[in-house]
Amino acid sequence: MISFNVGFASAIPAGANPTPIPFAILDGFSVDVKPEYALYDGQWIHTKVVALKKAKTSGKIDTIAVYAGALAQIFGATPAVGAQIPIINEVKLALSGAAYTVAQGAAFAADCFVMNLTTGAQMVRVAAAPSAGQYTVNPATGAYAFNAADNGSNFSFTYTYTGAAVGKQTLIQNAVGALVTGVQLYGFAPNTSGKPLGVKVWNAYFDSYALAFKADDFVKKSLSWFAAEDPATQNIITQWTGE
Repeated sequence: MISFNVGFASAIPAGANPTPIPFAILDGFSVDVKPEYALYDGQWIHTKVVALKKAKTSGKIDTIAVYAGALAQIFGATPAVGAQIPIINEVKLALSGAAYTVAQGAAFAADCFVMNLTTGAQMVRVAAAPSAGQYTVNPATGAYAFNAADNGSNFSFTYTYTGAAVGKQTLIQNAVGALVTGVQLYGFAPNTSGKPLGVKVWNAYFDSYALAFKADDFVKKSLSWFAAEDPATQNIITQWTGE
């Protein structure tokens, strides 16, 4: 049969009533089965006997949309509601009073950098008593303080603030190694004829996650996976073909 394009992929965690993890916007979903053979030729030029020693099933998911559940599955972390939201180049014209509190100061999270737009120079952060070209910031309020010599200059502020009800965050921490559980992976090509092309990986583990930021392009996410035996059935993969 001939199939075109990619439909969807989904990961189903272990446990009762699990919430599936969708990969709805895909560049690709691949399955690679590599058998490893033992060859015996004795005194002969060509191989006489072949035995199948091992096989490895692995693959890759390329997407522009990754949900927190996928990262939790990789790193054994628990996603929490909330995210840091970036503010890029918030502009303050004609600084006065040697001070400025950013618009999202009440939920301020991190100072990323400050630029003096009048001189084109990056400002230098210090702990206290800033000189010309320097600043301090109160991380609890988002209040920036400068030297009076910088009054009248234009500034841009790049920082993050906490969106308590926006998105999810996955915190990855160091931990002692432990047993982990896999997911079931499903991948299908688009189906308009009632003849499916799809695959089910019975027990998959994500072993790589790559995040690629690019100018003038979508942020690409890649997840690599490998399959192990499903302990309940000994199954590895099931493939459906519309023959």
